[in-house]
Amino acid sequence: MLRVLQEKFAGPERDQVAETLREFHWKLIADVDERVHLNILHAAGDLESVRKLVDLAKKDWRDLIMATEYELRQGKLVQTEWSKAMARKRQERYDAKTPDVTPWRAKPRDE
Repeated sequence: MLRVLQEKFAGPERDQVAETLREFHWKLIADVDERVHLNILHAAGDLESVRKLVDLAKKDWRDLIMATEYELRQGKLVQTEWSKAMARKRQERYDAKTPDVTPWRAKPRDE
């Protein structure tokens, strides 16, 4: 997330954006914070947009996910390519941290 912040915002504005992002924290699942912060950085072009998106996330972070990861195409809600790429990265990180439980599964009995 820091890399995206540094690429998108410079100088004092970067510090203000970082401080504004810290206003959103969802304590039940830590990964939600990173996802929401990345979505905000992806969608926002300036500090005012960051503030509006943080306010939306503070009301209901799921609304922010819908607003930043999906778009309407021919009347249907479709996940964006950026969102699909981010989902793959999240899954890769999860898989790397989670041990493979396949060997522990019970083997079916011969009938």
